Amino acid sequence: MGSFMTKMMYVLDSFSSKRRRIIMLGLDAAGKTTILYKLKLNETVHTVPTIGFNVETFKYKNVEFTAWDIGGQDKLRPLWKYYYQNTDAVIFVVDANDTHRVHLASDELHRMFGEDELRDSKLLVYANKQDLPNAMPTTDIVAKMNFRDQKPMVHPILLSRHERWIDVLDRLSGKATPRKIYIVGLANAGKTSILYHFRYHEAEPTVPTIGFNVETFKYQTVVFTAWDFSGREQLRPLWRYYFDNTTAVIFVVDSTSNVLLQEAAEVLHGLFQVEELHDTPFLVYLNKQDAPNCLSVDALTDGLRLSSVVSHRWHVQPCSAYSGDGLYEGMDWVCRVVA
Repeated sequence: MGSFMTKMMYVLDSFSSKRRRIIMLGLDAAGKTTILYKLKLNETVHTVPTIGFNVETFKYKNVEFTAWDIGGQDKLRPLWKYYYQNTDAVIFVVDANDTHRVHLASDELHRMFGEDELRDSKLLVYANKQDLPNAMPTTDIVAKMNFRDQKPMVHPILLSRHERWIDVLDRLSGKATPRKIYIVGLANAGKTSILYHFRYHEAEPTVPTIGFNVETFKYQTVVFTAWDFSGREQLRPLWRYYFDNTTAVIFVVDSTSNVLLQEAAEVLHGLFQVEELHDTPFLVYLNKQDAPNCLSVDALTDGLRLSSVVSHRWHVQPCSAYSGDGLYEGMDWVCRVVA
């Protein structure tokens, strides 16, 4: 299992009860029953199309889960509403290989969350079948499912082929795991100053990083463990040894350095190609925007060639590590996309 279970635990960590009721919905043939038995048995079993529903109870640590897997055929979807009451969370399963019906899945999802019975329920979206060669990347599914229009209490999470299952059970159990974020960029961009702003809530004197710094801090309701790596050219090849289980990448750019902008763009686009970061969102801090000779946000965005990036979710945030301006707006975005 793995970070699928971690994410599910995070979705429900606000509940104090030791019993959880979850319903599993989605179009027919999305893989709901397979996921149900993966949760219960921790193994893949042969399944047949669900006519009606399957219900299973399983225990993980000290929490008992009752999971309802409900058929997704068009004639059965009007019956979903009879199962909404007292639901702690919805697992909505999308077939990432079914490009023709993703908009139909989106319509059904948004229709569900228009119901009063689900107004306080949490949402986890599982983008299944990402091991197939024609599967849509999660960035495409996010766009097609129109999550930005969803109600604020709903927190869609898309899980990829890189993620495991046991972490979701941990999240269901109510024990939040710190999210790992990766702070990188060229040397002297201000990475460590930004890290210390979040850790100590003020500007702290720093020295050039040799190796890395690690700090844990809480922002909003999320606990982060941040790894700040040296940006020196001879040390960048070491970055790849720390990519595993990264929730988000923060790439810091020195807004005053026109000479190094092309090099920063090359390093950034190299990270976009890393397989371990396939579904990882990127926050790009344009630091030192308080300097009189800084480049404009438009010039920096163009120089970084970000308009051509469609493989990842990314966000550009002008900021000043010295004053703190813009830093928290950037982390607000990170919290929204990883919630």
